[in-house]
Amino acid sequence: MLSLCITLIFGGVLFGPAPVFADISIAPNLGIDTVAKNAELNTEKSLPKITGKVLGAALSMIGLTFFIITVYAGVIWMTAHGNEEAVTKARNTLIAATIGLLIVFGAYAITKFAFESVQGGASSDGGSPPAADNRCGQVGPGFSCKNIATCAGIDNADDVDAARAQCTALDTCELNLCAGGNDVVCCQ
Repeated sequence: MLSLCITLIFGGVLFGPAPVFADISIAPNLGIDTVAKNAELNTEKSLPKITGKVLGAALSMIGLTFFIITVYAGVIWMTAHGNEEAVTKARNTLIAATIGLLIVFGAYAITKFAFESVQGGASSDGGSPPAADNRCGQVGPGFSCKNIATCAGIDNADDVDAARAQCTALDTCELNLCAGGNDVVCCQ
């Protein structure tokens, strides 16, 4: 009894919670925001980004759960020793886990496709946006692919040549960086 008490006390002191004396007011973020800004990382916290991170974590947990269920079913199968009832239980567990995983990832794929289609982020073939659109965003802050008449400030959207000349003269447009033909240019 005495050895059990000593073990519990020693274990509680050694492995128990320890106080942490960290003062956040001394170094609020240790310059992490500055480093992220200098590295040109996007530290913007928006609802879609937070939702994406939460969904990514949830999918990771689902994958981990699938792995644990698969190992469990494998252990049941290996320890069945010819017992048909245990083998059937293990097989049904594996099948159910696989079907559940396929349903979850299928629902994720359908939802992602639907949201990208609504937002205009997916191309007509279901893939990612063309690489040309990505090059426009790299020109500078505030640049995006827009209709050439909008960029040039011309009322007549049918006069593409006049809009192109006006856009080039103003030096606010970059040509041939956006998908969509001559009507779409990269501008501020």
